[in-house]
Amino acid sequence: MVLADSARELMRAQDRLTDHYTRLQRIAHQDAARSGDRPDGIEVVTEPDRFCDLAHRLLDAATEEALVLLAESAPDLSPPPTTSHPVRMICARPLLADPERRERVEATLPAGHRVRVLPALPASLLTVDGAALLALPPTGQHRQLLVRSPALVALLTQYVEALWRQAIPLAGRPANGTDGAPTPVQLQILRLAAAGLKDESIARSLGRSVRWVRRHFEVLEERLSATNRLTLGIAAARRGWV
Repeated sequence: MVLADSARELMRAQDRLTDHYTRLQRIAHQDAARSGDRPDGIEVVTEPDRFCDLAHRLLDAATEEALVLLAESAPDLSPPPTTSHPVRMICARPLLADPERRERVEATLPAGHRVRVLPALPASLLTVDGAALLALPPTGQHRQLLVRSPALVALLTQYVEALWRQAIPLAGRPANGTDGAPTPVQLQILRLAAAGLKDESIARSLGRSVRWVRRHFEVLEERLSATNRLTLGIAAARRGWV
């Protein structure tokens, strides 16, 4: 069953990401130790204003696509609408409940930046051009890092890419907040596919044409920004539809 296999693979990916994030937390805690113990390629940024300034400077000078995570309670790393290179941004849903911050995020869409949403994020993060800015949740001490270690930047980029594949496009989210929930018949189609039925068998089961079934799959793929049946299955499994 393709959808079930996709769900299991997603769970394994989440476990790997949790391991990676634990490693990053250990790096942040090294700030409390002597500066000479800090790993090469990592600078602790103690001033929030400087952190945001660094983010905007990196975005302004970008020569490639930037990746951004916006957690609920962290410095605002959203790019100015004038940023010339494309930005992919993932927002924590609670952050978008703030009208002012949502307006700033939505202002980036006409410039061609892409925005997706997840229920929660553990940190705010920007990666671009071999550098990363990481703001971990506040714990009574500054935990903002400028990372230039190639191995760590690659790890952070991999982390964001995995989250991106799971997130829901902001532009495609309906106003009623249902996250594009499928109709009852679309749920039935998804569940028959999860049981291993091919399009022809699904069509026979529902007394419809194969073309009708495939049209519903196309609608669901577009709604969830899925590129194929595999990514559609992952997205549907994440939402508990199958």
